[in-house]
Amino acid sequence: MLELRIAILVLKDSSVLKECSHFNLEGLVYPLSVSQRLSTLLGCKVLRKSPTPRHPDELEPIENTSSPFVTRMASLPRGGYQVASKNFSQSDLDVDCSGRIYMITGANSGIGKCVAREIAQRGGTVHMLCRNPQSAETAKNEISEATNNQNVYVHILDMSQPRSVFKFAKEFQTQNEKLDVLYFLYANPSETHLGSHWKTTLSTPSRYLNSYLLVTDETEETGNFYHWYRSGPWFQVNNAGCMVNSREVDEDGLERNFATNTLGPHILTKLLIPALKKSDKPRILMVSSGGMLVQKLNAEDLQFEKMAPFDGTMAYSQNKRQQVIMMECLAREHPDIFLAAMHPGWADTPAVRSAMPDFYQRMKDRLRTAEQGADTAVWLAISDTALKHPSGLFFQDRSPVPTHLPLAWTKTTKDQDEQFITQLNELLNKFKE
Repeated sequence: MLELRIAILVLKDSSVLKECSHFNLEGLVYPLSVSQRLSTLLGCKVLRKSPTPRHPDELEPIENTSSPFVTRMASLPRGGYQVASKNFSQSDLDVDCSGRIYMITGANSGIGKCVAREIAQRGGTVHMLCRNPQSAETAKNEISEATNNQNVYVHILDMSQPRSVFKFAKEFQTQNEKLDVLYFLYANPSETHLGSHWKTTLSTPSRYLNSYLLVTDETEETGNFYHWYRSGPWFQVNNAGCMVNSREVDEDGLERNFATNTLGPHILTKLLIPALKKSDKPRILMVSSGGMLVQKLNAEDLQFEKMAPFDGTMAYSQNKRQQVIMMECLAREHPDIFLAAMHPGWADTPAVRSAMPDFYQRMKDRLRTAEQGADTAVWLAISDTALKHPSGLFFQDRSPVPTHLPLAWTKTTKDQDEQFITQLNELLNKFKE
């Protein structure tokens, strides 16, 4: 049985310490500002106190704890995949993808590249949507050569620019009679390709950096390990997509995280619905993150104008909640299309290496391979078994998992969800040519 014991000691400067108190949850120490009600979600006994920040070496031994949150965290490294994969049916992936058309964002690196390669290997036609022309062309050539499949195409597109998304979608539909699968997988954006249209209006470091995370993973396969991971919040380990720690807006007033992670996918999805409905098994899939578990949809501030100070980590996690709700709403609106979101686990990808070098150095021997992280993504894209599940669910290791922790305060009403979709549609119409 996989067990995980976690302790977090948040070290703050004196000014922040004066602003918030702390909860001690059987070894988990959080600033109250991170999640005031996290204690009820974890199922841990709450001890109210104001600890003096100490070096992790001075922490006392951690008591065993068991909760839904702990179970989810324990399943994310490679050991979790090794346990889950014992129940996988490999025949699920014995699929001929010939004649089927797949569109994949972020397909030039990491998990996205693995998904593109697996589909091309099975004869599928792959359209890679990427921002970086050089890395995209290199990835395309590598995939075509490895799979002996020449039906791999590159499209250069910045998802944060609605007008470019409109133009691409229109051109794609004139050149292709259908689309079978639309897949949103993001690579970590390069700062050298942001474009001059972005303007930083507020800059402040993440409030939740400088944290220490101790992970103890005990399984038959991996044995025991104890490592401290410094700089980075506990819930932001899979850094897929766009996450910046300053509020950046373009000439149209769109905030960059929101434009890239939420609005762009919404616009592209809505525009390609007609092409998807020409497929006999249409699918829309989204790679999300566990960061959504600590976020409730805030339909009153989609672009973080009221977030003071601005926090890129919180913005990213809010985007991930927005993506999941978007999938759920689209599933209700289009019952003839299969929609799903998924978590790939903690995988060894270029994005993780570049965005979180400290985490990578301490966890590199325990991270999933990019192929293991891509397994469920491929399964959702090609397997008929996946289609036996209801549309709109969230998956991890080929199984549906909850999108909220038990007793979570993160749940929203149907009216709140519809308010969110209405705002996205209003923005879509604003940029319609």
